[in-house]
Amino acid sequence: MNLKRLIFEQTLTVFFFMNCVLIISELLNYILGGTAPTLPWYIPISLMVIAFLTSLPTVIFYIRPEDRHITMKLKVALHYLLLFCIVLGSGYFFKWYSDLTGFIITAVAFTVIYILVWIFTALVFKQDEKKINAALDKIRDEE
Repeated sequence: MNLKRLIFEQTLTVFFFMNCVLIISELLNYILGGTAPTLPWYIPISLMVIAFLTSLPTVIFYIRPEDRHITMKLKVALHYLLLFCIVLGSGYFFKWYSDLTGFIITAVAFTVIYILVWIFTALVFKQDEKKINAALDKIRDEE
């Protein structure tokens, strides 16, 4: 897969799931007796910037094992930690949280989004795999 396309797709996927989590959390807050949702103007912009920044570490997965002796588990752990630092650092910068409770909520939301993006990405790769296999079967049948 083209690396630029992958980063673009990851950015859109992360941005989508971040907005879903934001909407759900705002609705839950409102339903549970909180105030009506108000969103500062910079939040959507910050989400898009963070979605892009968190897509960049995807390059880790393109390091071939024979080049660096890095296992897939290590790549996933490193990827998660890099993204965790980017997101929580950005959260601090953009004032998403002001205390330990806010930090924990942001960390949990990040982890949920991380898992959802992994599931979505796996489904996309599985779909691409099926297309490639179908094309190979067609070529074999023509021979």
